[in-house]
Amino acid sequence: MHVLHVINSLILAGVEVLIREMVPRHRGRGLDVSVAVLKELDSPLERDLRDMGTPFVKLPRLKIYDPRHALALRRVVGQYDIVQANLFPAQLWVAAAVAPSGRLSARCSSQSSSRCSRPER
Repeated sequence: MHVLHVINSLILAGVEVLIREMVPRHRGRGLDVSVAVLKELDSPLERDLRDMGTPFVKLPRLKIYDPRHALALRRVVGQYDIVQANLFPAQLWVAAAVAPSGRLSARCSSQSSSRCSRPER
């Protein structure tokens, strides 16, 4: 199974550290995992993932809120079974990238409080 994690950057913060911890575990279970970073910073987390052999999807160097990210992602999301987007605007660009295909292959998540959750029906 091919999995792509899309994130704004890999600064030393919550979900960024989670990705750094998750990727080797998923790869250890046989998943083919790649990472796409909207703004590469050569951070310690990026270096760790690269040193582990994690493939990075090459995206154009754009400002983080540039809608052309959706076009770049559209070219690659079809190669993956699961696309996990973390944080805004990565979630927006992934949603825009998969929308024209009519195939919902993306999961967007955030670490928001329960007050932002949709009530059960």
